[in-house]
Amino acid sequence: METSNAPATEPSLTITHDGPGGCPVLHGFEPLEPAQIADPAAVTAFSRREVPVFFSPALGAYIVTSYAHAVKVVTDWKAFGRAPFIDREMPEELRDVLPEGFVTAAITNWNDPANHTRLRKLAQVPFVRQNARDAAELCRRVADETIEEFRSAGEADLIPAFARKVPMRLILAILGLDRAREHDLHRWVVGVMRMMGDPTVTDADMVAMGRDQADFRRFTLGAIEERRRNPRGEGDFLTDLITATSDDGEPSLSDDEIFAAVLLSIIAGGDTTVNLIAQLVTRMLDRDGALWREADADRTLIDGMIEEELRYDHVGRLVYRTCNVATEIGGVAIPAGAVVAVHLWSTGRDEAVFESAEVFDPRRPDVARHLGFGRGAYSCMGSALARVETRQAIEALLDGLPNAWKVPGHEVRRVFSTAIQSVLDGLVVGWDVPEPAGTNA
Repeated sequence: METSNAPATEPSLTITHDGPGGCPVLHGFEPLEPAQIADPAAVTAFSRREVPVFFSPALGAYIVTSYAHAVKVVTDWKAFGRAPFIDREMPEELRDVLPEGFVTAAITNWNDPANHTRLRKLAQVPFVRQNARDAAELCRRVADETIEEFRSAGEADLIPAFARKVPMRLILAILGLDRAREHDLHRWVVGVMRMMGDPTVTDADMVAMGRDQADFRRFTLGAIEERRRNPRGEGDFLTDLITATSDDGEPSLSDDEIFAAVLLSIIAGGDTTVNLIAQLVTRMLDRDGALWREADADRTLIDGMIEEELRYDHVGRLVYRTCNVATEIGGVAIPAGAVVAVHLWSTGRDEAVFESAEVFDPRRPDVARHLGFGRGAYSCMGSALARVETRQAIEALLDGLPNAWKVPGHEVRRVFSTAIQSVLDGLVVGWDVPEPAGTNA
């Protein structure tokens, strides 16, 4: 057995060649440990340098940590299709509750290369139209309204009070769904995300989240049926999906496919953008708020800060794909049917692509070269909206919370997952509250 040792600074990392077909295995890569999920820097730096493609027995997957190899995986949709979201048996208690399976099963057709292009083309049309039609104004209005709910208090935890509410309220407005259900929708989405990669999920958790998924499915299918009875005209997201037709004039999307489009939209609006806003605000207020003051003085920096956050500390960890045909990545043979996991966070720290990769620099010339929103056929349909939304959210906070600072004694809490980190709470911020008009000094 051929073995190579890590440098003295990384004594726990070793490489053997006893994986399938003699491929490398990186011992010390512990994808289910929260500490390593939270800060994978040392392990991924070693991997990129010594073994950018290796097999993980813990996950039963081939791990790709370098940018160049990751680009091949995420862009070659014929060779690498989407992997199943949930790979565990459904508890007996849920078989009658979820006869169609977990809600993520609705996305199965999107994983099939034969259907992917057709579904994506149809589903993104209303999304693109909504983005182009006063998206910034709608985002800013939602952000300002949300800030007004807590601005007079002078202090708030911005994750539940702002970062969680704004994306969900925006996506509900775009979908034309009832804002009164925002708390339910958030809970449902968090449950879906946990089931996609949280190693701490128990059978009892699965049952509770499965019942939530049944409620989510009933709610969404009910909204689809209501919109079918009462269409709202061109430009309404659900109406556009329902009325989409193929070249021969037949309806192009089934209810399950429409449900999948809604599910993907709510996941993007209800979790990933929440994390992006919360993480960027946290970074801006760290180091005595230096980045906050820079952005407040020069708003042109905000776009670069968004892109750099997506590169530097993307909330995503592992993005799973299924190898459709036998292939090779970085000299490692990958058999057909194998699961390949791109370490998305690691690609943003690749020194071969990004100069001074360990430095957060929103002014870097290649700031948008990251893979945070994917690439090619599997790129995020809502990436343009996410960028607009995050920018408007940051500007609203800069305008609405003057001289903001982080309140000492609090830490951002997260749900750790091999797929994504979801923020919970702990971003407690204070700001100057203007004296009411007419008040004497």
